Amino acid sequence: MAYTSTIRTWWAPRFKQGSDQTVTFLGRPGVKADMFTLGAWRALETALQANGYGTAGIVSTYYPRLIAGSTKWSLHSYSGVAMDIDPYSLGNPYIKGTSWDFSKCKFTRSQVDAVLRIRTTNGFRVWRWGGDFGDYMHWQLDCRISDIETGIDWSTVPDGDFQGEDSDVGLKTGDEGAAVEQLQEALLRYDGTLLPKWGADADFGDETATALRIFQADNDLIETAVLDVGTSFCITPFQVSTGAGGSVEDAVVEVDADLTALEITVTNLVSKLRSV
Repeated sequence: MAYTSTIRTWWAPRFKQGSDQTVTFLGRPGVKADMFTLGAWRALETALQANGYGTAGIVSTYYPRLIAGSTKWSLHSYSGVAMDIDPYSLGNPYIKGTSWDFSKCKFTRSQVDAVLRIRTTNGFRVWRWGGDFGDYMHWQLDCRISDIETGIDWSTVPDGDFQGEDSDVGLKTGDEGAAVEQLQEALLRYDGTLLPKWGADADFGDETATALRIFQADNDLIETAVLDVGTSFCITPFQVSTGAGGSVEDAVVEVDADLTALEITVTNLVSKLRSV
């Protein structure tokens, strides 16, 4: 368990680095989120919901400020590092001098224990609960940036095979199929030059990995070349539904991406025929 002062040091690069991105978290829309740590957030959310926590009334996250009565910055000043869930009258108060008293908060022991079992893939605990020091609403990261970069070990999360709301999370080099093709099409909608050789061929190879790294770098994400939770969230706007009810603009974008992919495929076929 890391001291708050240590977390400030570890997460200094994220100080006052908040974004305008918002997500629905614990059923609450419009929650400010950092795509860099969204995987950890989804793991916490999944663990709580798997143990019966319902829709949150309030989720407070990034809000740069000093700790009341102090000259030290709150961890809420570090983007994606801390959150308060259902504070005070909504069930989770701050009661100085208390610790782990579940009669005073909305969280249950099973919910807290489930979150505290979450680990990164290199084995470090992800979250610390403020109930340690009477701040029952509060959750803060308990590991380094480099630990988060390794990803969440979803086997330590209840219902972890679900991985939050993102069904295609985890796509990586070597994967094949329709989900890979949809990812490639989204990358082409983002930047039609990202897959110049193979296009949307449903094969997650080196070209797709490089393209995904470029997308992640452009969007201040961890450059893993894996479709993690944050990357999945950011790329969703480029995944156009083929169902009824889409806009004309969406249809045009989709056709344009399909033509780009077709052009690349034809070029590759011609090249192969010429080499025969």
